Amino acid sequence: MSTADKFIRSGVYKNALVISAEVNSKMMDFTDRTSTVFFGDGNDEWIQAHTGIKERRISLQGENTSDLATQAARMALAQTDLNPEDIELIIVTTFTPDGLAPSTAALVMRLTLY
Repeated sequence: MSTADKFIRSGVYKNALVISAEVNSKMMDFTDRTSTVFFGDGNDEWIQAHTGIKERRISLQGENTSDLATQAARMALAQTDLNPEDIELIIVTTFTPDGLAPSTAALVMRLTLY
């Protein structure tokens, strides 16, 4: 929740929806495979111990993975002495690409640099 709070206080976003694994654990019926197949086991402790993941986010309608990654890249650059031209390579790993081609990394590189 502190990450969402920082985004809202910075003025970058007016609203932030953060869904943690702990919240999913409380609201999912794990005997109902129609919901748990999508969300998986929301056991917060297990997920953090095995992956280090503490939060999951749901994007707004029409907001793509490349949009989120581009925002993150621009915010990261703003905290350094680097310019977009200094970036030679962007690596993006995702289970939710914008589409089959071009790669999400190519989209982020294009959007971040221009």
